[in-house]
Amino acid sequence: MTNALHAAQALRQERRAVRRHPVLKRAQLYFRDQLSGIDILIRDLSEHGCRMQLRYAIPLPRTFIIAFPEIRLKRPARLVWQREDVAGVQFLDEMPLIFQQLLPE
Repeated sequence: MTNALHAAQALRQERRAVRRHPVLKRAQLYFRDQLSGIDILIRDLSEHGCRMQLRYAIPLPRTFIIAFPEIRLKRPARLVWQREDVAGVQFLDEMPLIFQQLLPE
């Protein structure tokens, strides 16, 4: 890994108030009055946001809902960045207590 890439990753990490935890969780993405969700994988997770991977590189809207079927919870989210089929999002609500079940100890 080059020094420039390593420095860029360090800067990205410093901007986060809360550390994201590496996870591999299935979820669905809902937007524009969709009745069914788009399957996604959550790769990193914190109480305030996540990094998700889509099956295909599709442009995402500014806001959407992420459904976590494992705990039967939906959280509103805002797109922060997107690079092809990977995106970083910020949750727009207070973290529900049940959400802690998804976070590693």
